[in-house]
Amino acid sequence: MSLNIRSSLLPQCTSCLRRISSLGLQEWRSGQQVRGKKKIANLPTTVTVRLTKDVPTFGRKGSYVPISIGRMRNEFFPTRSAEYVTSVQLKEMKAKNITAERDFQFGVPDPAVVKTVEPQSLRSPTRTVEVEKLAPKRSIELLSMLLPPVMEFRRRSQKAPTPAIETPNPAKAQRGFSSAAADLLAAQTAPPPAPNDFATPLFGSISTADVASRIKHLLGDNQEASRIVLAAEDLKFVSLTSQAPAESDKIGHLGDYKVEVRVKGGELPVERIVRVLPIENESDMISPSS
Repeated sequence: MSLNIRSSLLPQCTSCLRRISSLGLQEWRSGQQVRGKKKIANLPTTVTVRLTKDVPTFGRKGSYVPISIGRMRNEFFPTRSAEYVTSVQLKEMKAKNITAERDFQFGVPDPAVVKTVEPQSLRSPTRTVEVEKLAPKRSIELLSMLLPPVMEFRRRSQKAPTPAIETPNPAKAQRGFSSAAADLLAAQTAPPPAPNDFATPLFGSISTADVASRIKHLLGDNQEASRIVLAAEDLKFVSLTSQAPAESDKIGHLGDYKVEVRVKGGELPVERIVRVLPIENESDMISPSS
């Protein structure tokens, strides 16, 4: 038997059809089953794995540890640091009462050991060998024997030097037959340069550090004398008669000057002549000490 429905009861416009259809969809949705939040929260976030190599803060090779699923998938498994444990292996672990635990102290150095080792490692690169110092008396003897009576230095003067006639140096001519004291006396009594050269200033100066460096270079060939400790403070300049005045730590003019070399603990200084000559050509930049 067919059911007759009057046409007046049916919706006559599209808006009515849309409204009736939306009401039916809401009733269908209200009856749909949705998974609860409790079931989603109960899903496991870690997985038991077996380490295939020693991993610091996790454990030794062959131990079972729990690890997050994402870290196992992205880090441990690609680097072959661990492997997944099957369900059969999990049953065997349960039967043997084996629990998966992470060892946070594995591979971590002991702080007490680190504190005792670090100072030793820092001291080892700065290890120095102490050299036995010479006695003051022996140092003065070596300086008197090895230092030449005259040490020449070449510097640029502030005016062109006039050509001078070379005169034989008595210290050089009689070096093999006279002592250092006699050579020093000959250098002091030698005819001085022209008076105009006394006031000829230099571009720069000769300092006690320059003379100390020259003395160390001269003593370097002797194994015993190379142990003499000299500093710029141990040297002092003294002007000779009729010479341009010199400060105690530097020379600013051409001429001959006396330098006193003192050794700490020694009584008398070793005296030598510092001769400052002008540079006439480029070959005079390096002048051997006489």
